[in-house]
Amino acid sequence: MPVDIARTGLHAFNVKMPNKGYFRMNSPHSIPDQGWSNEGSEVIAKGFQNIRATPEGIEKVGGMEKIHAVALDGQIILLDEFVQANGNRTLLAGTHDTIYKYSYATEAFTSIMAPGPPVVALTTPADVYYQTESIYDIASDEDKWILTNGTDNVQVWNGSGVLADLTDTTSGTKTWGGVAPKAFHITSLNGHVILGDVIEGGTRFRNKIIWSDSSDITKWTKDPATNNA
Repeated sequence: MPVDIARTGLHAFNVKMPNKGYFRMNSPHSIPDQGWSNEGSEVIAKGFQNIRATPEGIEKVGGMEKIHAVALDGQIILLDEFVQANGNRTLLAGTHDTIYKYSYATEAFTSIMAPGPPVVALTTPADVYYQTESIYDIASDEDKWILTNGTDNVQVWNGSGVLADLTDTTSGTKTWGGVAPKAFHITSLNGHVILGDVIEGGTRFRNKIIWSDSSDITKWTKDPATNNA
């Protein structure tokens, strides 16, 4: 909860790294709780080296810091958080070919790619970024984290284990070979996974959207009357 500085009498000072110059701040909690990559293979958390004055003296609030010791395998192009109804929160990072989850206990990232051999890798083009969406799947009674890049099959993760293709379990002929259609964009609405800018038969349709059933995200049809626009 925000601190009322008028009532507490606290004063905050910013020691901006690396210059160590003092900057008076309005509030001791003014540093945003954020994370980002440093245009490389490291994840940075928070924004400043911050101290505040209290009746007991000067104390450190927090600062810019790497949250993992071992760099990832390439440039980070994805940072996302998967929040589940059970309270679990997972920080996820992605390079062009690998998705990682972060452990606050070990302060390390581990891959959630399916094991090989060889290790299954994504093939995100240099000029493309991931899009992600979180959704509650009624059929499996699970929260799902879904990722797409327009090149690989749409990927899904339930918070444990490894990524897997988002399958198509529609009865009869499978339009996209038993998986959800490839797409560059993703969102959700009323239980549907909605894919846009889709790939069909190797051809890109930038103005097409396709959506799953609302009660089962693994059911996909190409019926323009119900699931295709």
